[in-house]
Amino acid sequence: MPPYPRRSRLLSRAVAACALAALPFAMASNAPASKQPTADAAGVKVAARIVRLARKELAHGVHEIPDGSNRAPAIYRYDLATTPHYYGAPWCAYFASYIAQRAGVPIGPGGRGLGYVPTIRAWAKASGKWTQRPRPGELITFPEHVGIVEAVYPSSHTLTSIEGNYSNGVHRVWHRWRDSMGYVRLVGGDPANPAPEKTPAKSLPHTTLKARISAYPRTTIAPGQTVDFTSLDSSGNVVKSNWDLDGNGHFDSTGSSVSHRYDKPGRYTVKLKVTDSAKHTSTTSLTITVNNNRAPVAVIHIPSDVTVNQDVTATADGLPKAETSLRSRAEF
Repeated sequence: MPPYPRRSRLLSRAVAACALAALPFAMASNAPASKQPTADAAGVKVAARIVRLARKELAHGVHEIPDGSNRAPAIYRYDLATTPHYYGAPWCAYFASYIAQRAGVPIGPGGRGLGYVPTIRAWAKASGKWTQRPRPGELITFPEHVGIVEAVYPSSHTLTSIEGNYSNGVHRVWHRWRDSMGYVRLVGGDPANPAPEKTPAKSLPHTTLKARISAYPRTTIAPGQTVDFTSLDSSGNVVKSNWDLDGNGHFDSTGSSVSHRYDKPGRYTVKLKVTDSAKHTSTTSLTITVNNNRAPVAVIHIPSDVTVNQDVTATADGLPKAETSLRSRAEF
């Protein structure tokens, strides 16, 4: 018989108790991970939904009726995603607002949508959504145009986007990354490119090639101001836009959206030549007027030593010929 049978039995029971106590911890460590989706995973799904919704509108063959009017029943649907909205105005931002709203990530303060591209950029920067890296489901912005990033190709730094108000309809467009001013990231995660579409988009009705210029903020400016131009309101299957921005007779800029700063007063004839896939061309022009005057810079002169109830004369000087005076009584 062992000399210490009782002590041996007690030791065995203690070991067994410790093993039982550790069992819940072992089971917890081997349990499968929670199925609750992470924020990034949820963002990837929303990005896919954005692209899917944009492709759906592309498949509908949405286009302006009549051509060049910024109007159509489908376009009116896009307008309603933004408050306030103006039916008949350029609608690329309304299209982006509509897609974002339908995907559950509305843009703008209070999710009311945004109808002006510079305002979209300002909102994105203020809310931390501005980025220089394109991803599927983001907004791609140009000086006066915006679209939905569909697929991104890092090896060539190119992408495809789906854009409203491009040649007066919803179109798929190829871009280089550097063509844009930047991107608006609506969701988190790192979404992959969507699968290629099995069926082509509905063919848009044939329209005659016609060049049209849109200029922002206006065609009459002061020296030193920059004007943004776009050819996106042109009709037809436009594949190339060439610009003469300084009126020297040479088409020395290309792209659907371009900008130019005018420093000297005068009248400048801006010309646009658009080319379609059949090599047909159409040309139009627009006059930019740079006024000779500059905005006055006010400088107010007020006496620094006054007494209570004393009449005071303040003089404002400016450039050019901006001078006035104000009489008041010191009552402090």
